[in-house]
Amino acid sequence: VLRVPYAAQSSPYMTTQAYQKLKWNVTLQDSKGHPVPGGQALLFLWRDYYNRTTSNFELTPAVADAQGKISQVIDLGRCVSGNGE
Repeated sequence: VLRVPYAAQSSPYMTTQAYQKLKWNVTLQDSKGHPVPGGQALLFLWRDYYNRTTSNFELTPAVADAQGKISQVIDLGRCVSGNGE
């Protein structure tokens, strides 16, 4: 976690400036609740909130383990200009 400066307190959007790592977890199950090993999940990440187009996202695919579980950590990096860069 990065420390947010006191001068930034008026900004309503602080999470992308405060956190560098995103952990996502998925459990894939069939209609009877059984795990789906080898199933695939896709995470779409738009770093620029105001430019959410199909040509401006990062795609992170993941494959489920034998228990149908996926767990990954994505490094979001630092916000250097305030524009999501």
